Amino acid sequence: MTAVRLRQQQVSELEALFQHLQDHGSLPENTTGDPARVSAVRELVAAVREAYPGEQVDWPMVHDAGCTCDDTELPHHVTTRPDIERLVAAVFRPLLGRLPGKPTIVTISRSSEDDYCPPEDVDFIQEAVLKELRLKFSPVKLQLAYLEEGDH
Repeated sequence: MTAVRLRQQQVSELEALFQHLQDHGSLPENTTGDPARVSAVRELVAAVREAYPGEQVDWPMVHDAGCTCDDTELPHHVTTRPDIERLVAAVFRPLLGRLPGKPTIVTISRSSEDDYCPPEDVDFIQEAVLKELRLKFSPVKLQLAYLEEGDH
């Protein structure tokens, strides 16, 4: 979770810089933020002003456009198991059929710890994908890295 905390800190610092720029027309002279980050924002501001001389820039919008930290929840839609099976058959199976040969490696992103995929469906989806791989490329050698000790 250190990465999340650092990203939130970075976004907060950037938001404060852009808000100060909006309110005062310039960046603050003294800041407690990361000097490299402040320098990068100064360069960005100079580039925007050079590209749009004399125009009123909405600096919070510039910040929002570059921000990849969402403050809203993901849309909530749980796909039914029959629909998952149908989608795997309709999308993944034809994709495998178009490959020019047997893949060397296939990585399945389980998204099981970020609430993107419902935890109760992770294994079901993985098994549906593995079933298609086995049907097309049997035998399939599996290495379930997420089960190895130390992987989290």
